[in-house]
Amino acid sequence: MEGKNRNSIPSISRELLIELDNLGVIKNISPNCSCILGYDRDKLIGKNIFDFIVEGNMDLMSDYEKNYKVTLKTKYGDKTFDVLSNGSILSLIDTDRLYGGEHLDKRKLLNILELSKDIIYFVQLKPEQKFIYLNSAVEEIIGIPVEEHYKDSNITYSCVHPDDLEIFDKKRRSELDFNEPIQARYRNIHGQYIWLEEIAIPIRDEEGDVVALVGFCRNIQARKELEERLRKLGYYDCLTGIKNRAFFQKELDTLHYKKNESIGILVCDLDNLKYINDKLGHLQGDKLLKNFAKIIDSFSSEKVVTARIGGDEFVILIKGESYEYLQKIHGDLLREVAKYNSKNKKLPIMVSIGYAYSKTSLGKTKKIFNLADKRIYENKLNNKAEIVKTPYSG
Repeated sequence: MEGKNRNSIPSISRELLIELDNLGVIKNISPNCSCILGYDRDKLIGKNIFDFIVEGNMDLMSDYEKNYKVTLKTKYGDKTFDVLSNGSILSLIDTDRLYGGEHLDKRKLLNILELSKDIIYFVQLKPEQKFIYLNSAVEEIIGIPVEEHYKDSNITYSCVHPDDLEIFDKKRRSELDFNEPIQARYRNIHGQYIWLEEIAIPIRDEEGDVVALVGFCRNIQARKELEERLRKLGYYDCLTGIKNRAFFQKELDTLHYKKNESIGILVCDLDNLKYINDKLGHLQGDKLLKNFAKIIDSFSSEKVVTARIGGDEFVILIKGESYEYLQKIHGDLLREVAKYNSKNKKLPIMVSIGYAYSKTSLGKTKKIFNLADKRIYENKLNNKAEIVKTPYSG
């Protein structure tokens, strides 16, 4: 047998031929062996056949043909074959291919799965949880090697964002609607959380219990970041860059319907905007708006919201502070405007301000805002606008 050429062992569609020496060392294989067993030719030649046997015995010294079954370790898992042996040539019948219809080249399929940028997995849940298959995309996305996941299938759990653990637990308990995508955040090896969107397909036993999951996880971090940018754009004034009416209204609604705390509102009206637009042009008018927005935005904090809510109208919303604090903000704002006007005599800020305060907010925010807005016009009538002047204005 040793003098035979490699090509002397044919490739038979469902039959694997393996040539052995009298010690069980593999000398030659049919071409379809690497396809069905999953190992390249050079990984098999020179190896002992007994290194691949899981169950079954082979009488390699027999001079006559014997039939038996043997389970071999393949790259895809343990697999049982019908074997015909005469001691030097093994004829293994792949019963999966014999009875399973058209042959599926598993090695090619695995190669395709490994090329995917999405995480693809097959995880057994019962009787014990373990990964049956996991592609290398998990290492690209999370940074943890595939081998570590095989050793400890719960390693993924430790990466889930605390706020998303309930979703993850429901998935493992099969309490989710598997028809809907699952979105959760996972921490990578750099300590950053990234969003993944998962489609999980349950595999059930005869009693209908979910015993395994096949799933696909896609990195949607870029999409989430875009959604967040768009959401923020929806809350920001495109000209001045500060919060807009939509954001102010959202904050007001929270205080009106959900969260009860003290509230102070200052409404500011730029009285000379129309004049500047008409006489100096809209570019100068825009500049005036930006300059005033910069001033009031300097008061922004966790408890102070500043926003542009109309063409020439701005607002400062103060949460959870005293009436004295509201008065302080009002005084500081006037001083900042005066300071600006001392340096910008050609484009001064003329502003009317009205403010109102309440120790509680539930059911009162609309009334407080309307009262502050009304006081603007009282100031206009009484003072012909609260035009801020400084000792340097001349």
